[in-house]
Amino acid sequence: SREPSSKPSREPSREPSAVPSSDPSNVACDIDVMVVCQTDKGVSCDSIQPPNGTCSSGEKLDVIQFTYLPGNTCENSSNQQIGVAQCQDIAPLVEGPISLSCKNGNGNSDILVTAVDIGEGIQLFTVDRIITDLILPPQINCTILSNQSGTMVSLQWNLIDTSGNVSLGLKETYGALQVESCGVGGEEKVCIQELNMISYVDNVGTDFMNVTLLERILNGGPPSDLLEFVIPNPLA
Repeated sequence: SREPSSKPSREPSREPSAVPSSDPSNVACDIDVMVVCQTDKGVSCDSIQPPNGTCSSGEKLDVIQFTYLPGNTCENSSNQQIGVAQCQDIAPLVEGPISLSCKNGNGNSDILVTAVDIGEGIQLFTVDRIITDLILPPQINCTILSNQSGTMVSLQWNLIDTSGNVSLGLKETYGALQVESCGVGGEEKVCIQELNMISYVDNVGTDFMNVTLLERILNGGPPSDLLEFVIPNPLA
């Protein structure tokens, strides 16, 4: 006869495994990034306040700035100089770039005009003064022109009162010209300001770091590549 097999031993108890440790900290690769924003005059972007929109104060203007609105014919003008300002469409407006030529109200004295591209195809025109004077004349006579196959074609003509005695305000439109700033007695009221964005990248880790990508996205726009400005690279 066969003896019955012994009873199976009890199943050994299993102790729970230890709680996994937290991820190791990697202090070898760690950086701090700081961005400083200020105007070209050194004013912090956080402290910029919208200007008073009135340009007429009884004094002649020193300077006035315009942007070009390619969709604005004379019928789209929106300003307070009704019965004073004049506008004439000469040829169809173009997307740009365009040129702006200004004279005094009589058309016999040139006024200094400078242009700068401020991005996204927007041109900013500064109408500064009569070349022989330090202030603008009581009226400015400005013509928008386009270079078409080597020929300068006049698109629109505007007469605007800059005497300070007729209402003139920021963001008013005179045909395709929109007022962006004005200056009286050395004091400027500005809607568009040049900003300086300064980025500081500091290696706070323990090892040298080779930065391979550094981009800045402003107001949801396309990224700007800043890698070339990381000097020195690698960071100590």
